Amino acid sequence: MDTFAGAAETGQEIGRIVGEAGTRGGRGDLRFYRAPGRPERRETIRACACWPECTFNGTHALVEQKAHGPVTTAGEFLRAVENARALRGLTKAELARRSHVRAETVRHLLTADAANPTLTNALDMLRPLGLAVDLVQLPQHQAKPTRDQVYAWLSHYGAALYGSTSVNPSTVPEPETVLAEGLKLSRQSASVARALPLALWKNRRRLDMDRLRREAERRGQARVLGFFLDLTTKLSGETMFAAEAAKLHARSPAKPTQFFRPTTWRERKLAELRTPEVARKWRFRMNIPMDSFVSMFEKGVQ
Repeated sequence: MDTFAGAAETGQEIGRIVGEAGTRGGRGDLRFYRAPGRPERRETIRACACWPECTFNGTHALVEQKAHGPVTTAGEFLRAVENARALRGLTKAELARRSHVRAETVRHLLTADAANPTLTNALDMLRPLGLAVDLVQLPQHQAKPTRDQVYAWLSHYGAALYGSTSVNPSTVPEPETVLAEGLKLSRQSASVARALPLALWKNRRRLDMDRLRREAERRGQARVLGFFLDLTTKLSGETMFAAEAAKLHARSPAKPTQFFRPTTWRERKLAELRTPEVARKWRFRMNIPMDSFVSMFEKGVQ
C-alpha cells in the first residue's frame, strides 16, 4: 500500500493523539504518520519549536499543538524530520543511505540555519522514517501575511514606518509574531531594519522573549533576531536584549553575508565600510551606518 494512501485511509482527526502516549513533539496540523505496515504502532509525530527541551505526554502535546499552530515553513518541516530521525536512533549518514539522498545534502538540510529542501528530497527523507505528509487547510488568520500587512502591524506596535495604513487593533497578531515577520521583511527593507529596534524597545514590558525566539527560529531568522537584540541594547542601554541574544542558538556562516541583497559592486564596498560593529558580530554586512540607526531611534523615543 502506498504510504500516502495509507495515511489517508488510516488518518485520524486533527489534534487526536494516535498510538502510544508519551510521543515527543508538540506541533500540529501538518502531521507525520508512520507508514501503515504496522497499524498497531501508528503514531503522530509533532515537531515542537521548543525541541529538545519538551518531553511531555499526549495530553500536553495536544495543548502545545493548539498553542503553536501548524507547520508552515521549511524550517519547521526540517526540524520535524530531524526530531523523527533522533527518535528512531538513525544517524544522518544512515538516513542518507536509506533515502538515497546525498549525505552532504542531508547534513546541510538538518543542520543549516536556513535551508530550503526540494520536494523530492523532503519526501525521500520521510520514507525511511516510515512517515508521510498529511496536508490540511490553514485557517484564514494563519495564512501568510502580505508585506503591507506586516508593515501596518509593525507600525501598530510602535515602529516608525511612515505611510503605513491603519489597522483594526483586534486583527493584529501578538507582538512576537509581528516582530518575527518583521525580521524577514527587514532583509528587504532598510526602513523596516531601522525601525525594528524601536518596536522592540517600545514593547519590552509585554514581550514573551522565549516565544519571540521560537517564532524567529522557526522562520530561520535566529541570527537576524540576535543582531537586532544586540543593536537595541546599544541604542537603548537596556541590557535585557543582549542577555536574550546570548540565549539564541544561531549558526554563524564561515563568511560574512550581506544583510540586504546588493546589486552593484559599489553597494558591496559601501556595506563593507559602513557596517556597524554589532552587525559584524553577527557576520552581517550592510550599507546602513550606526548613526542612521541612532537617529531613527532617538526620534522615536522622544
